[in-house]
Amino acid sequence: MPNYGLKIREIIMSCNGWSSHQTWCVNNVFNPTSLADVRYAKETLERLVDAIESPLSDFVNIDDIDWAELESHFEEESEEESEEESEEESESEF
Repeated sequence: MPNYGLKIREIIMSCNGWSSHQTWCVNNVFNPTSLADVRYAKETLERLVDAIESPLSDFVNIDDIDWAELESHFEEESEEESEEESEEESESEF
């Protein structure tokens, strides 16, 4: 028997194709176009959150941001670009 409760939770927890609302927000606010951009966003947010004093810091949680998901979009592109460059190099040899 399918577990519909789990599927509904997954749908509710996702946001516009991203695993969480927080991940979606990072993508929208920082609009990363490379792995370096994702890493910059992570470092910036961590620095800003560390600077927030208690009790306000109790309301901020960046642990729900799926950095691996954000990075994976650019790792795949990097692999594809490397493959294309290899193909172009081998074609130019002939």
